Amino acid sequence: MAGTTPPSAAPKTPSKPGTESQFLQQQADEAQRAISRTISLLGTNAGHGVDPRVWTRAHPIVALGAAAAGGFLAVNLMPSAQQRELRKSLRKSFDELKQEIAGDAAKAGSNGHHDVPKKAGLLSQVMHELMIIVRPAIITAISTAIAGNRHEPPPPSENVTEQPTEPPPETPL
Repeated sequence: MAGTTPPSAAPKTPSKPGTESQFLQQQADEAQRAISRTISLLGTNAGHGVDPRVWTRAHPIVALGAAAAGGFLAVNLMPSAQQRELRKSLRKSFDELKQEIAGDAAKAGSNGHHDVPKKAGLLSQVMHELMIIVRPAIITAISTAIAGNRHEPPPPSENVTEQPTEPPPETPL
């Protein structure tokens, strides 16, 4: 065992002292040796307590699980180059869209709507109004994606099996 005292380091049984001062000196020497031995064991045990090799030998499954969890966290917390490039592209597109909206807002009439040409057809007018309504939702979606706060719905459960639905029983009239 790592924390036990080897038999060679066990205190020797001293002979009985003759006087009280010899007895006190003998007790002080034994206490000094015990303190030295305890400090030495504390240093050895502390070294083994933080050494991952010792932990791995003693608990290999726990060490494997800790390594797997650490690797999983490292991979998921660090964005990949593709994600960084996508975020950079989205930021650029978002900035361009903001500038375009700011420029369009300056050109807009007093009612906040763009002027639709008078000869535009009904479908053109409907699409124009629809874009005015949908624009805030698009901007919010883009800014949320850039900020990284996308809330994706959970994937459908694979354990759910569809039960055939039976029509309700007919009641006699």
